[in-house]
Amino acid sequence: MEKENDFEIVNQENEVQPENNDKIQEEIESEELNNESKYESRELQEIENARSIFLKQYRSGNRFKSLIFVIVLIVLCASFIVIPNVAQGAPYQLPLMLGIAVVTLGGILLYTILTRKSMKTKMHNYFEIYYGNLNKYVFSNKSFENIEFQNPGKIPDQLFLDAEIYLNILEVRSRGATTFKYKGQDMTVCDCAGSIKNDKRIVPAFVGKYVSTSNSYEGKDQILIYIKGDNRALPPTNTEDKKIVFDDKKIVIYTNNKKWKDVVTTELMKKISNIKPNKELVDIAISIQPSKTYVAMGYDDPLMVVPLEQEFDAKPVEYYKKDILKVCEFLKELE
Repeated sequence: MEKENDFEIVNQENEVQPENNDKIQEEIESEELNNESKYESRELQEIENARSIFLKQYRSGNRFKSLIFVIVLIVLCASFIVIPNVAQGAPYQLPLMLGIAVVTLGGILLYTILTRKSMKTKMHNYFEIYYGNLNKYVFSNKSFENIEFQNPGKIPDQLFLDAEIYLNILEVRSRGATTFKYKGQDMTVCDCAGSIKNDKRIVPAFVGKYVSTSNSYEGKDQILIYIKGDNRALPPTNTEDKKIVFDDKKIVIYTNNKKWKDVVTTELMKKISNIKPNKELVDIAISIQPSKTYVAMGYDDPLMVVPLEQEFDAKPVEYYKKDILKVCEFLKELE
């Protein structure tokens, strides 16, 4: 599953002003002309082009930063070696040395602040393109409407905690929150990670795509449905105070609602059964609460880590496109 710091790259509190989008689009289209596309859609190809451009900027910035630090080191060493020999015994010797040191260190501090701000802006623009194009591709079905993404797209931590799927969540990280309508029903999806403390270590309780929407359920008891995964799975932990009312090789249902079958009908079970773990989708936890449904779709690194060093692999996105459609169809049934 995804490493903890994979979410740090976009959880920036400071507002970032994007660069000229027309200029960025020109660079992406230029990159596309120079490469024969192996992706099934223009949106996926543009993600790879944006990644390639950002990687060049990232590497170039690191090389230039290293060069600047070498020059600064040379200037400082030279000033502390040359000045004492040239101006030996002069009253201005120490002030001159300190002045050069202060100016040099001040300059490197200013350079660091400016380059960091510039890199944040470039990163912001890359994520804008990544999620914008990913959403265009994933939600291309006509049943999806009004797709809106706000970069970096964090959700309130409480929105994840309200699902009551995992116990003792210590930290919630999110990005890429996108609102949309599926057959007229409002829904939200985002990349999300919830962490817990285990033997003095912070470990993930969930990493994946997190979906929330409204429902017509009026019962008081939570209905927790878990579609079992393989050895990569991170099952729900908030289960001890609930009865197991259904359990087979693929699905287990926890609830204290004696009339749970009135909610999880035969038709609904068919739609749930259509949501199957695969190479990318590890497992699925569904929390049906009064008036609200939450779905935690556990995914592995290939989908959850935004590509940088490695070429963009579209296969996980292709799987996700099919998965989210099945999840939304199930959620629509509960409206």
